Amino acid sequence: MLLGLDGNSSSTLLESTIKTSMQQDQALWQKFKGSKSFADLAANIASNERLEQ
Repeated sequence: MLLGLDGNSSSTLLESTIKTSMQQDQALWQKFKGSKSFADLAANIASNERLEQ
């Protein structure tokens, strides 16, 4: 299959793809930070419960 794009269309398509990729990276980073924070909180709670016993 042969597909042709003019310069403006390819530039717009490339810009859109890059922005989408960056947004996905940011969402994954936020998800990672959230899961790490939750794991740290759970570990702190478990540690405090052991100290109280």
